[in-house]
Amino acid sequence: MASNINYKFGASKYWNRLKFEGTHLSVQDFVDKIFELYRFDPYHTSLKLRNLYSKREYTDLNEMLLKNTGVEVMRMPGHGNRALQKWARLPYPSRNPYKATNFC
Repeated sequence: MASNINYKFGASKYWNRLKFEGTHLSVQDFVDKIFELYRFDPYHTSLKLRNLYSKREYTDLNEMLLKNTGVEVMRMPGHGNRALQKWARLPYPSRNPYKATNFC
């Protein structure tokens, strides 16, 4: 018997459906299917998943998604993004290069 998980990306107004066999699917399998369907590069992209109804984020990859669950998928920069790595290494006070300092 085919089950499905309804998902949408954060800014999208359209729902998509992922069909699978069984009554539940692990978060890791769901993420792998999304990467496969949309051809995302796992080195440059990571996904953040949140239950659309309870607003709870899925952080454990072994957690199970029940069938007919609504999931919001947010695409985040991955660990391979060099600009993000450079930004994270900056010390806290100088993170905003446009911040006004003493000009007197």
